[in-house]
Amino acid sequence: MKLLVSDYDKTIEIERIFRKPYIPKGTIPRIRKFMSEGNMFMIATSRPYNSIIEEIYEHDIPYDFVSTLNGSIIHDNDGNVLYSKEMMKLDIENLYKTFKCIEKIELIKNKDRDLYYIFKTKLFTSSKELIERLEKNGFNVQSWFMNTYNIVHGYSNKIDSIKFLQKELEISNNDIITIGDSSDDLQMIKDYYSFGIIKPLSNFEIINECDHKVKSLKDAFKYINKNI
Repeated sequence: MKLLVSDYDKTIEIERIFRKPYIPKGTIPRIRKFMSEGNMFMIATSRPYNSIIEEIYEHDIPYDFVSTLNGSIIHDNDGNVLYSKEMMKLDIENLYKTFKCIEKIELIKNKDRDLYYIFKTKLFTSSKELIERLEKNGFNVQSWFMNTYNIVHGYSNKIDSIKFLQKELEISNNDIITIGDSSDDLQMIKDYYSFGIIKPLSNFEIINECDHKVKSLKDAFKYINKNI
């Protein structure tokens, strides 16, 4: 049994200039075939669960597990939480007083665990100062979309969720395949047999560390099916 772990944005779903992102034709049938052969598939993303699950339902993507918020939490395909990393407490009132640029802060909870915060800012210059202070205090701040950020546990990494499943499934490093395109994917690219996404302005660390260079998850399957 193999475990294939794939990033979502720019890996499963591909961006096009001035056009809506799309999933290349043939990607989903290849995932189904891989799973039908007794293997397992996990989507690993920095997105929150509600965001990625909408994409999964819209495109009818088969999966066994989904790791969200950069490895902070794992759900199975029934929506059950298998693993989560409780986040440190954040003094929201103090943030409001210190940074006048904040429009909104929201605490998201799941099964009594504090998973992440979302905040919006009015001014980029002020948000930069806010990010620096949060990171100095141990939080992991990620850009979600323009002037909106989500804050997760400072030590969250996609590799955490992979290692958890590796132990639960009792599989070796040789049974794990990873694919991704960005700095969020770098550790799993380094630690396991991996595919790096080639694109305009590619992340050179990913390209240098991966075992093979491909344009998408669909392209990776050409090699996976023949050689793994």
